[in-house]
Amino acid sequence: MPIKDWKEILTAYFRGNNLIPEYFGDSPEIDSYRKQESDQNDIEEIKSDSPDIAALVTLSEGELSGPPIQFFLGPFFEMGGYQVYYLEVGVGQVAQRLREMFDLSTVPTTGFQDGVLNLPRIAFVPDGDLKTTFDGFVTALADALSADIETGITQRAAVPVTWEDDGMLVTLAVAGKADKVAAVLKRLLTVIDPRRPPSEWIEALSDMIKAIAPKQPSEIMWDGVSRGILEIKRFGEVEQQMQLPNDLIRKLREAGVISDDVSIGADGPA
Repeated sequence: MPIKDWKEILTAYFRGNNLIPEYFGDSPEIDSYRKQESDQNDIEEIKSDSPDIAALVTLSEGELSGPPIQFFLGPFFEMGGYQVYYLEVGVGQVAQRLREMFDLSTVPTTGFQDGVLNLPRIAFVPDGDLKTTFDGFVTALADALSADIETGITQRAAVPVTWEDDGMLVTLAVAGKADKVAAVLKRLLTVIDPRRPPSEWIEALSDMIKAIAPKQPSEIMWDGVSRGILEIKRFGEVEQQMQLPNDLIRKLREAGVISDDVSIGADGPA
């Protein structure tokens, strides 16, 4: 990994620790000034020397149990005093495919209409044939993402997946331009075996990423590093399609958050 990228990851992970920017040659005051200056620029002027695609591998202690494939609930929004955690599933073929594969009727889901898809962390439980489960899901996801790319629905995407290895949770996040992400997913099956430790495939993964997208100036802004994943940063207000479970709709009606004269069903507000 280039030294500059390593510095950026450390800085993001230890955000708020004044020793980190000082160690890298900047004072906290300078770092704060640069952030304020950057926030004042127009979105069109924001540039990054990150590549068109990147992969991040993180390790943490933990175990997985339950269904073979699970989703980690992540972001939330507040509605009438309720913290509503949701899954981002997109608005195209990826969303349709996920709804066909899993029962998402009891979980709030959303899809943003800005060309960006930040999928939730997807966990593979080490029961049964882990390799077959992993390969089957990744293949289906790659095909659905490719379809959304062809129709112009998705231009940038982030896909984090997690599995267990010898008492550790291995998380692989792939993010960047959607066509590059799809290309990585399609080749991932020949590079990664989730039954093997990262030390056996991480170099091959790095070589594949470099071959698919050599580093060059890009407008992609990364987020989520402090949580062990990669996300595509969003700016401003974005239209979205949200689906809410019936139980949540009922609670919101009882709390007076949603008026009785507002027509809303299990498909939620669009």
